[in-house]
Amino acid sequence: MKNIFKKILREKNIQSLGTNVFVAAVNLATFLLLVRSLTKEEFGEWVVFITAATLLDLVRFGLTRRAIVHFISSGNKEFSDGFNGSGFTIDLLLSFIVAVLFIGIYFILPSTILGAYSYLFLYYPFLALANFGWNNAIAVQQSEQRFDRILIFRLLVFVPFLIFVAINKAFFHLGIEPIIIASISTNALASLVATIFKWNGWDLIRNSTSEVIKKILNYGKYTLLTSTGSSLLRSADALIIGMSAVLGPTGVAIYAIPFKIIDLIQMPLSAFMATAIPKLSKYYLQNAIDKFKITLYTYTGAVSILFIPVILLSIIFSKYLLFLFAGQDYADSYGQMLFIFYVVLLYGLILPFDRFTGVALDSSELPDKNALKVYVMLGLNLIGNIIAVFVFESLILVAVVSVLFTIAGCYIGWHFLNKKFKLEIRNIFSKGLQFYIDLFHSAINLKSELKAR
Repeated sequence: MKNIFKKILREKNIQSLGTNVFVAAVNLATFLLLVRSLTKEEFGEWVVFITAATLLDLVRFGLTRRAIVHFISSGNKEFSDGFNGSGFTIDLLLSFIVAVLFIGIYFILPSTILGAYSYLFLYYPFLALANFGWNNAIAVQQSEQRFDRILIFRLLVFVPFLIFVAINKAFFHLGIEPIIIASISTNALASLVATIFKWNGWDLIRNSTSEVIKKILNYGKYTLLTSTGSSLLRSADALIIGMSAVLGPTGVAIYAIPFKIIDLIQMPLSAFMATAIPKLSKYYLQNAIDKFKITLYTYTGAVSILFIPVILLSIIFSKYLLFLFAGQDYADSYGQMLFIFYVVLLYGLILPFDRFTGVALDSSELPDKNALKVYVMLGLNLIGNIIAVFVFESLILVAVVSVLFTIAGCYIGWHFLNKKFKLEIRNIFSKGLQFYIDLFHSAINLKSELKAR
């Protein structure tokens, strides 16, 4: 029995899902405490800061992360060391450039112009240097499918921060700045551990070469565009709402709560994507196109099928979920938040199709097509958000825009993949269903084996 459970725990999908579930639970607890610790305006400012910081992180590491995971999937150690060392070199330089740029902007522009973004320009340079080490390690560990180490990084970042927020809520009642400083500190802790154990490639700098750096940059220029666009797609809503004189930080807070629930629903999607990317890259590099297509069908179908009952349950218990997340302080906004929640549930239902077509394009060395897909979506999103926020001043319309641009992205991504691989859309559902049938049979066999023991 011990060996059986060891085998289960070593399964990459289980490790990745377990990591995402645990981190999501910690982040949920932190979110609920912050909602109840800060005023609506302060919480809105925190959402603006953390949203913009996450966007910037994804842009910084978008240049190298997908390229490292893709090329290291071959399994050749000498080849991998060159990419790890070169990726570390690029990311280190980018972190210092971003830090200097933001410090300069903060001291040049007055706070009246920076407005709700003052905290970002003041503190992001420190965050960029603090989180560089462990974020760089994510690419190295994901390429090796060491999700246990990825879990360690996230534990070090999010658990101490949760403890600080809980203690602050109970005893000190400090404002937003100490909370930001605490977040920077926990990121620095994770980076220190990644560096001490040589998990982020710093000791492989000697293996970096101009040839490999050029190869990363050539591949990464498209994934950078994709990462930037994808990040803006996820964060543009909050950032544009934050610019509105009418909606402002309070509007950001009201809009962020329904989307936080969607973030939790997306946990299986993030977990499956983390394991799908190396597999898709490996099969494409080996010219195993049938395996590539089966993997794409299976992952897209399995997550899409899983989302159906989750979305239905979320609709049934929507009022209770909103009360759990928002608390009594947002009671006067429940009606508006409920409409937003129903719209974003539809967005969540079609998201797996969009995300897996995107990673399949990158894995099949069509990052330019994925970048085009993302920027068409981004253009639609920005235009729609500007109209929704500044013309209609409606948070509900902002959510509707999210659904529309995601549908457009699904169509574009499938068009490019189908053109190259001749895909059949019905296989998504058949292979996804087969995944659960195989999982059921495995569970039956496991039960029989346990009884035999």
